[in-house]
Amino acid sequence: MIGRPALVGNVYGRYSKQPALSPVRLARLFIRLIGRSVLPVLFQLKITSIDNFPRKDPVLVAGNHTAALEAVMLDVYFPPSIEMLSLADIPAERITEIAVDLCGVIPLRRGPYDRAAMRKALGVLKQGGFIDLFPGGGIWQEGKKKALPGIAWVSVQFGAPVLLIGFNDTSGAMSAGLKFKHPKLTMPVGQVISPAKIPPQARHLKYLPDRSPAAG
Repeated sequence: MIGRPALVGNVYGRYSKQPALSPVRLARLFIRLIGRSVLPVLFQLKITSIDNFPRKDPVLVAGNHTAALEAVMLDVYFPPSIEMLSLADIPAERITEIAVDLCGVIPLRRGPYDRAAMRKALGVLKQGGFIDLFPGGGIWQEGKKKALPGIAWVSVQFGAPVLLIGFNDTSGAMSAGLKFKHPKLTMPVGQVISPAKIPPQARHLKYLPDRSPAAG
């Protein structure tokens, strides 16, 4: 996308830079251009503090998650290319499946620690890339959600700062937007938070639970 070559995974869990005319890069650029044209027509958009978006250096992006639109807004408006962790073992809408096939995501399995997903996420960060997580869990869970510790684990392991982004409740917004009801979509961008520093002594291992980060 704009400002950074797209990254794509391989069987070794590493990420490599995509050439300018690769299918993934072209698909992402197409989605971004279409999204920036269509979203303002269908929705009342309000994006604040967009200057807080980092332009370089590895960053973890964390936001609340109630529907697929949060991922769409990040992919469309986040200045550099961003790689998303997404649960691989839940059913998805057809439009979501198509977007995933075009752009690719890092598949994350619930339950025990997913080492393959973590290797890929750390690989993106090592190349100066950006990773998106939704620490509150998946979009099938209703109500308020408690953030899970996965994003803290990745931040501590790599020493990557975290950028917090908030969204309003977007449940049902896609359907309303397609009916030209123009629902509101808000995306306030917070400040980048420095990574926590935890000494490596065994007594601190309780702060790094052996579990996967939840992502939508």
